[in-house]
Amino acid sequence: GCQCAASDSIMVNVRYAPGPDVQCASVVCANDTATYNTSVICGTYNWSVTGGTIISSQPYSNAIVVAWGNGSTGNGSVTLDVGTCTGLCATPTTITIPIVSSAASISGDSYVCVRDFKTYSVPAIPGTTFTWSITPSGASIVSGYGTNSILVDWGVAGNYTVSVNYDFELLGCSGTGSYNVTVSPEISVYGDANMCLNTSTSFTANVQGYSGNYDWIVKDANGNTNVTTGGSNFNFYPLAAG
Repeated sequence: GCQCAASDSIMVNVRYAPGPDVQCASVVCANDTATYNTSVICGTYNWSVTGGTIISSQPYSNAIVVAWGNGSTGNGSVTLDVGTCTGLCATPTTITIPIVSSAASISGDSYVCVRDFKTYSVPAIPGTTFTWSITPSGASIVSGYGTNSILVDWGVAGNYTVSVNYDFELLGCSGTGSYNVTVSPEISVYGDANMCLNTSTSFTANVQGYSGNYDWIVKDANGNTNVTTGGSNFNFYPLAAG
C-alpha cells in the first residue's frame, strides 16, 4: 500500500497585555477607610481585599471604598479581576497596602543562650521611623536601630523585654510592640582534668539560677558514650586509661 505523510503549521502570536490597573496604593492607618479605582472600562469588576472589608454596594463599579482592619496580620491587599475584558489579559491585579497597626507583633527567638546574636523585626512600612529598646540592661542592639529589624547581642543571662515604638508621621498614626526573651546562662564544669585509674573524682556543674537535673556525658577513647542524669555533682570512676 501507499503511505502518506503530511505536516502543517500555524503562526501563534502570544501578546503581552497587562491586567487592569489599580490606583491609589499607599500606606494607611489601622481602621482607616480608603478608595481604590481602575481606569479600565469593563462590564464586570470583581474586587476583593484581605485585611479589610469592602463597604461599597454590589455590583461593584470601577471604584470601591475599603474599611481597613487593625493591621495585626500585616499588610493588606486589594485585588481586581475583570475577566476577559477587551484588550486585557484575564490575570487579576493585586496591590499591597501597608497598614500601620497600633500593636505590632515582633518576630524572633524567645529563648536564646548568653552571647547569642539574634534578629528581631516587625513588618516594614515605608516612611515609618522605629525606636527600639531592651530592658533591663545586659543586652545591646548591634545594628538596625531606627529600622524595622535589629540584631541583638545577648550578653548577660536573664529575662528581658524587647520593645519598639514606631510612627508614620505623614498620616499621624503610630504603634508599639513588646516581646519577652529568656536568655539562658552558660554552663561551667569544675573538676580535675588529670586523674588516675581506679580513683574517683568529683565534677561539679554550675549554671546561675538553675536547680534542675543535668545530663552528664562521658565519652571514652573509642567514642562510646554513657549518659548519667543527676544533680550538679558527678563522681567519675575510670576503669581504663584514655
